[in-house]
Amino acid sequence: MLGAINVILVAGMVLVSALFYRYVAKISELVTQMKRDVEELQNSKAEEPRLLAQEPGLRVAIEIVDPVALAKRESKLAQVAADIAPNLVAREVYKQIREEIALAVEKRGIDANVTIIML
Repeated sequence: MLGAINVILVAGMVLVSALFYRYVAKISELVTQMKRDVEELQNSKAEEPRLLAQEPGLRVAIEIVDPVALAKRESKLAQVAADIAPNLVAREVYKQIREEIALAVEKRGIDANVTIIML
C-alpha cells in the first residue's frame, strides 16, 4: 500500500514538473519574442515617426488605459509574463491591437495607415 502511494506521488511530481517545464518554456519564448520586438522598436525609433501626413487632416489616437490588465484578462501566459516584464507585455498588447485594427479597416476596404507611435 505504501509503495503504491509512493509511485502515485512520484508520478504526480513528474507530471507537475513536466507541466511546469512546459510553462516556463512558453514564458521564455514569449520573453525572447518581446525582446526582439523591443529591439525592433528601438531600431525603428531611430527614424523620426511621421506624426502628421503630408496633407493636414484628422487623426485617430487610441490609448489602451491598462494594457497589462488587458493582457492578463486575455491570456493566462500573460498573467505570468506581465509580472516579469510588464513593459514588454504592454508593447505586445499595442502590437496586437494595431494588427487587429489594420485587419478590420482593410476588411472594410478603407485605405489607412495603422501605426504605433511611441511618445
